[in-house]
Amino acid sequence: MSDAILATPALLFAYAGCAGYGLAMERHRDHAFARPPGARGVTALRALGTLCLVLSAAACIHAWGGPIGCVAWFAVVTAAAIAFTGLLRYHTVLARRLTWLTPAVALAVFGATQWLNGA
Repeated sequence: MSDAILATPALLFAYAGCAGYGLAMERHRDHAFARPPGARGVTALRALGTLCLVLSAAACIHAWGGPIGCVAWFAVVTAAAIAFTGLLRYHTVLARRLTWLTPAVALAVFGATQWLNGA
């Protein structure tokens, strides 16, 4: 299977992880939300960020194996952070909405790749 298809779930999870951590920061939270979330909302964003970054690392290691997967994960997280930063700056509402949408899409794509591989 193509590396681009295998990298898609990792990139989507990494985007959600970077967005979760970014939106949990006070500076970005004030910019992105009309009414910033409370302490529970910030905790949920951080938990989402942590979970999605772990899933992104697992997807990279699953796709390329241990050593190459770890190196690829750093590249994927870098690309996701750049994408989130650009969207947060120019399309704040879209960046905020994608934070919650990308994990579901990533799970669907990961499931589809596993089904196509016959695993």
